[in-house]
Amino acid sequence: MVRHHFIGVDVETGMGGPVLLGTTASAFASLPDAMAAMTGGPHMFQPAVDTAAIHSRRLAAFEALQQTARAIRNIDSPET
Repeated sequence: MVRHHFIGVDVETGMGGPVLLGTTASAFASLPDAMAAMTGGPHMFQPAVDTAAIHSRRLAAFEALQQTARAIRNIDSPET
C-alpha cells in the first residue's frame, strides 16, 4: 500500500499512480471520485492448497539465491 497526500486528501492505495494521474488529467472531478471509479473493495486471495508445496519450494530457492547474491556482493569485504 502507498500513502499519498494530494490536494488536501490522504489516500492509501496500491494504485496511487493511475489514480493521481486520472485526477490531475481532469478525468475525474476529485481524488475521491477517481478512487471510487478505479479501485474495488479489498480482496484477499488464498493460495490453492494443492500448489502450496511448490510455492514453498520456490520461496526456499528464491531465498537461497538472494543469500548467494549477498555473499557474492560481499566477496571482497573482510568477514565480520
